[in-house]
Amino acid sequence: MSEVNIIYDKIGIKSDKKLTFFKFFISAKTIRKWSDNFFVLHGVPESISDFMQGRASVTVGSKNYLNKVKQAVEWYRRVMDRFPIPP
Repeated sequence: MSEVNIIYDKIGIKSDKKLTFFKFFISAKTIRKWSDNFFVLHGVPESISDFMQGRASVTVGSKNYLNKVKQAVEWYRRVMDRFPIPP
């Protein structure tokens, strides 16, 4: 249980909706921008990256939701090992 308390001391959610990580504030907007750049830099098509971010499709042809879900899952599987998160 003490490990959980240590984690909460280092990482916490403040009332201003910003994530506190080792005294640095990271907004949700910053995390979305980072993840979008990360996906695109690792080969994920922009339309799929936008879908993973929850953005609406612009064209009628790109609104095939089921196909986007399958593609998003496949691309996420390809890049999830590249996330810079220590084990």
